Amino acid sequence: MSIKQVLIAILNMFFRLSISCIVVLLIYRAAMYSYHFGYMVFSDAAMEISPGRDVSITVETDDEILDIGETLERRGLISDAKIFLVQAYLLEYNDKLLPGVYTLNTSMKSEEMLEIMAAMAEEGTDGESEEEETE
Repeated sequence: MSIKQVLIAILNMFFRLSISCIVVLLIYRAAMYSYHFGYMVFSDAAMEISPGRDVSITVETDDEILDIGETLERRGLISDAKIFLVQAYLLEYNDKLLPGVYTLNTSMKSEEMLEIMAAMAEEGTDGESEEEETE
């Protein structure tokens, strides 16, 4: 074996080792991101401890859930709009959020905010049925 062949073999081994390390690192980073994302979806932590601060937001008629999440994130009510989007779909609030002006608090969890933004729809249907029963 000549020196040239030995050097080529060493460089080839170094190249393969480098590629393997990069692949392992990418898999590790993807696993850590996925774990963190899943943890944040299901932990549902508030941004501040009680009493927090009140923040008023406006939800327009044509706002999608991600738009609402981005507004909440900008106003300091949630940490990530994408997590809010996944929570809204998992909790089945994706088609229940109504337009309006809402006063939310930084000590609220995402689920509480979703309940408030969907409460008008539930109260409207419950209110009508209660009126019909009393009459």
